[in-house]
Amino acid sequence: MEVIRDILLMTGFLIAIIGELWILLEAFGESKLWRFGCLFPPIFLIFLITDWRDSSKPFFMIVGGWSLFYIGYLVGGGSVL
Repeated sequence: MEVIRDILLMTGFLIAIIGELWILLEAFGESKLWRFGCLFPPIFLIFLITDWRDSSKPFFMIVGGWSLFYIGYLVGGGSVL
């Protein structure tokens, strides 16, 4: 059971991080202001909404990754360590 928990935690975390980096790369391609602004959560969400066409796939990747992470957390009995 611990192996399944660890696989779910690691896979979910990696998928979420890749999705977040993907959105940051999209912001870096827009302008210098978006590059700096997307390092802060409120502006990150504004960018996500205003550039939904390019950001929807990485957003759902983030949601899926954190969902896997949460499932791994529940499989582990609510304990990560």
